[in-house]
Amino acid sequence: MKKRILASVLVLVMLICLLPVTAIADENAGWTVDDDARTVKIYTAKGLRAWADSITHGEGADSNYGCTRYDDFKVYIKDDIDLSDDEWTSIIGLGGEITIDGKYHTISNMQINEQGNGESGNTYLGFIGDIAYGTRLTIQNITFENAHVQDPGGDSQYSWAAVVVGHGPMDCFYHFDKVKKEWTKIPCDNATCTFKNITVKNSVVTGAHNTAAILGYSSSMHNTSHLFDHCSVIDTFIGGGYAQGSGATNTAAILFCMGFANVKVTDCFASGVLLYSD
Repeated sequence: MKKRILASVLVLVMLICLLPVTAIADENAGWTVDDDARTVKIYTAKGLRAWADSITHGEGADSNYGCTRYDDFKVYIKDDIDLSDDEWTSIIGLGGEITIDGKYHTISNMQINEQGNGESGNTYLGFIGDIAYGTRLTIQNITFENAHVQDPGGDSQYSWAAVVVGHGPMDCFYHFDKVKKEWTKIPCDNATCTFKNITVKNSVVTGAHNTAAILGYSSSMHNTSHLFDHCSVIDTFIGGGYAQGSGATNTAAILFCMGFANVKVTDCFASGVLLYSD
């Protein structure tokens, strides 16, 4: 009897000891993933950086469809996040269908000052720098404050810059068939971006080719490709520069720059915005 009681006590002590370790581990990581619930919860700047890195440098990321590790996930930002401790590395190759919900929190002091993070020397700058083909992204309920996104010199062949998404999803791409030795068009015409309750304020965006506060560039002809709902840009400078070798006219826009795309804008406004493009 005593042995059974002692064994039970030992098991209880072990469980009690494990609980704080798990809690501390989650707190130190700054983010948690629940694959069963299909959710990610982000608590700190460290956690946000770790989650972003798991996309950009995640295993199994396809070069065309991107990292689909979080396909069909909802990502929740659970607190205000200050990124002033270090430069932000733009998320590259986000793929799949995903919702990022800021829960009305603020991401402040995001600094991006980099070049050549894409193929062929291209530059994709933003909280999310580049989205893979066919991606369906919803990003909502976030304020970005005091962000500085800049492509110094602006001399990459192509450069896209924005505070939220630098280069959005595309509808389709061409794949080279090594057996047939020909290019084949692969359709993926469900690419969409939805921005709801997104605010960019007291920020600066400068770069070559296409620049905007929320979406630098995208090209998608899906019936409901891109929605901007209750978005605002306040007291922000947006400048376009010279893209060496691109042969393209550079643009600076408030909400977005687009190629071929269907866009719907509802209840958005801008105040105190300065645009410049050469």
